[in-house]
Amino acid sequence: MTSLQLLNATLPLSVVGGCLWGETAGDREGLARFHLRVEGTRITRLDLAATTHPLNLPPAEERWDCDGDLVLPCWIDAHAHLDKAHLGLWADGTLTGAIAAVEGDRPRRTAEDLRRRMHFALTCAYVHGTKAIRTHLDLPPTHRELVLTVFRELQEEWKGRLLLQPVSLVEATVFLTPEGERIADRMAAMGGCWGLGPGR
Repeated sequence: MTSLQLLNATLPLSVVGGCLWGETAGDREGLARFHLRVEGTRITRLDLAATTHPLNLPPAEERWDCDGDLVLPCWIDAHAHLDKAHLGLWADGTLTGAIAAVEGDRPRRTAEDLRRRMHFALTCAYVHGTKAIRTHLDLPPTHRELVLTVFRELQEEWKGRLLLQPVSLVEATVFLTPEGERIADRMAAMGGCWGLGPGR
């Protein structure tokens, strides 16, 4: 298991149990510098930098001096619509305009276009520190297989970097049919869940 020490990392006391470190540990914004030890994917040790010299820490395979940089957990986007990302087809900024843009896009939708737009959205999210995205997927009968196939391919491609959880958007009555069972099974196989929506 690899070990890493992040030295002089600034953390919000509210994230690391501020009461454990005392009221005087942080500055007026509630921030303090810490030395963190990471083993594998877990933080296994946390020392207040003001009271612990780095030479007194157990050795690690790697040491990085954060020099006061802020260290935070990764972001989680709990509500996205990746299949509708970057359409750029409406200018009025309203929900009605967005729905019209989606409806207008459907006849032109291809796997290549959907993949390109979704991949760009995932890349932007990743480089800005996102670790997990839960996204609705609009699943009308005409594009259901296309959307699910492209999403599954991207889910595999980003595995280990971004956790992608799908949520189906279909009309509620679909789940009373064998097709609804198939959708629910596919969502479950991809670590997702079913949701209700227009699904036109």
